[in-house]
Amino acid sequence: MLEEFPLDDASIAIVGFMAVVYIFALLIGLFAYIMEGLALHRMGKVCGAPYPWLAWIPYANLYALGYVADKDAEVSGRPATHYRHTLPILFVVLSVLSFGLMGVAVAASIGSPDGEMTGGVAMLIMLLLLALMAVAMVQLVFEFIALWHIYRLFSPDNAVAFILLSILVSASMPILLFVASRKTPAAFTENHNDTQGTSFDGTPDGTFGGNRGDNSNGGDGGAYFIQ
Repeated sequence: MLEEFPLDDASIAIVGFMAVVYIFALLIGLFAYIMEGLALHRMGKVCGAPYPWLAWIPYANLYALGYVADKDAEVSGRPATHYRHTLPILFVVLSVLSFGLMGVAVAASIGSPDGEMTGGVAMLIMLLLLALMAVAMVQLVFEFIALWHIYRLFSPDNAVAFILLSILVSASMPILLFVASRKTPAAFTENHNDTQGTSFDGTPDGTFGGNRGDNSNGGDGGAYFIQ
């Protein structure tokens, strides 16, 4: 079989180059996944998330990201946001539309021996495609807004630069999240420093809003519960 399709030096070089590119892309993806997981996991602990480990589960990490974003409004006294629910719901809608579009396309190709689609099927596919694009755009906008809240909470001085970089260079987002996660939000830091380990109501161990937290300032295990 191999003798029928001999590989010359050019073909071997192309295959080798593609393999290197594929491996490099996998490593970049793994690096981004680890950076984002570390960032959201620590941020979730700092914000008192009930399940901070969701940051390591693909797609479930949308809840983790939304939970941290919601805390920006909570600690500043602004009207509550609901990104922890909005982002996962948008993803579910996007998935349903994607599978629906693929299902209709496959069913149409199987049910039509000559490969031609009827006008009704073509219209349905077009409508599903438009809906898919619209929901994808809405989800992207909500993710960037949630990121803005996270940057403003954890790194207010760099929030504008971070969100602009995240929009213009999406690959930078995991790194920027990780950088922001190494800081403790000002609301928690001031509470810790001003009370020397006690909350405003005099509760020991740096609780905030009534729940207990470990106020090891800046450490990975430091959690400031504000629920």
